[in-house]
Amino acid sequence: MNKYVIPLQALGQLYFTTLTVPNVPKEQLRETCLKLIETTKNIVRVLREKRLYKFSGIRKLEITYNAKTNTYHPHIHLLHDEKIGELIIDEHLKRNTTSSILAQDTRLMGANDLIEVFKYATKFLIKDNENKNQLNIYSFALDEIMMALDGLRTFQPFGAIRAKNDEDDEFIEDELIAEIVENNDFDYFNWIEHDWFSMSTGEAKSNYKPPEKLYIHYQKLIT
Repeated sequence: MNKYVIPLQALGQLYFTTLTVPNVPKEQLRETCLKLIETTKNIVRVLREKRLYKFSGIRKLEITYNAKTNTYHPHIHLLHDEKIGELIIDEHLKRNTTSSILAQDTRLMGANDLIEVFKYATKFLIKDNENKNQLNIYSFALDEIMMALDGLRTFQPFGAIRAKNDEDDEFIEDELIAEIVENNDFDYFNWIEHDWFSMSTGEAKSNYKPPEKLYIHYQKLIT
């Protein structure tokens, strides 16, 4: 996050543009993500190179899950420094004819909003529609989302934005160091609900206990 936030803040006033397409079933999720990334890259290229809008920013891919319809909602967030959100949306609608103009959005972005954009590629916790005190985790949906995102870049800078190099990043203080651990007590672990359990002893690996208001959905919905 620190690699991109500082260069983005240096651009000055930012605009937050969201590009959406209709929800899709899991079978179409990855294909839809690939198409959405490709069309957005094409929009940026056309506006920068052919229409000469020299804007800079970052593209972010995000996917949310709708438990009621058992469908997925991939969408693109664009942070950019020129007030061309309406042009971006217009180009998006030309390339995605099933998208609704009402589902697209562009607005000024506040300083605090910038950090919010980097928090997740999908929402792991979802508030229950009927019980507001309950939080849901749809583990099967998260699995589908992670498989769809496998190998894809959720963040992609364009224009003048470049990620800061590790050696230049004052915020990164500790390096990860690989370490070989000699351990003759090899074991296998099974994942059951919310923890890893030893196959030889049955002992839980982390002893994590979900809070009472958290409900984990393990089974796929039947539609």
